[in-house]
Amino acid sequence: MRNKTEVIYKTDRFSIFKNKNKTFSIEGVINKKRIRKRAKTMNEAKAFCHLKEEGIQQENVIRTHLNRFQLRQAEHAFEKMLPNISLLEMIQFYEKNHNGSKVSLEILIDNYLKTKEEKRPETYKDAKNKLSRFLSWAKDNDIYIIDKSLAKKFLESVPPGSFNHFNRHCKALFNWAMKNDYVENNPFKHIPLKAFMRNEVSILSVKEAKDLLEASTELFEDELLAYTVITLFAGLRPQSEMEALTWSQINLEDAEIRVVAGKTN
Repeated sequence: MRNKTEVIYKTDRFSIFKNKNKTFSIEGVINKKRIRKRAKTMNEAKAFCHLKEEGIQQENVIRTHLNRFQLRQAEHAFEKMLPNISLLEMIQFYEKNHNGSKVSLEILIDNYLKTKEEKRPETYKDAKNKLSRFLSWAKDNDIYIIDKSLAKKFLESVPPGSFNHFNRHCKALFNWAMKNDYVENNPFKHIPLKAFMRNEVSILSVKEAKDLLEASTELFEDELLAYTVITLFAGLRPQSEMEALTWSQINLEDAEIRVVAGKTN
């Protein structure tokens, strides 16, 4: 008759019992082989269990040329696989039935950015910066592997305040890719923009407007005065419309300003 009571400690493969004689019994199964052992102390019993299980874990370590991102993709693929179908069979089926043009994400982005070269320099630069970061994050993955879950993971990796900017540029990239038969779906399509709390628009008082104009006459030998007056009283955007404005577009005789770089044209 066994001289033991209830289980007082369990691991994945072992159970520890406290015996009536104040020793400890260990029972478990490793590689379909039943293991029994006694220990004088609880610490000794726990150490035996953990060492045995760590040894089993080491047997499961396999060297691979895949990077961490590719390993996660492989695990995700195995989770979605149907029973009795191998990964190689799935790839062969995909290659046989997919009619799209095989192109890398890098080439796709390069081709898309060429369509933006005639846009405002700031628009082109912003698209290039955002999509370059996306390319760096996605690395060498095929564009057809990028699904909604990966799109979400990428957007989670960008600064929170830039979420909508990256989302818009990536949506536009894949919309263009769909129209040009590079891909069949847009993984960013159903990811909504985030709503941000915006600060209230501050309105300058008469005194603040007067102080601003006086400061504009005192700095840089009055060169800021025209810029400040037009921005303040004509309502032009200071970092876009005003920066692009030249004296040739200002008609003092007829009190007209021609804004050629307006946001709404």
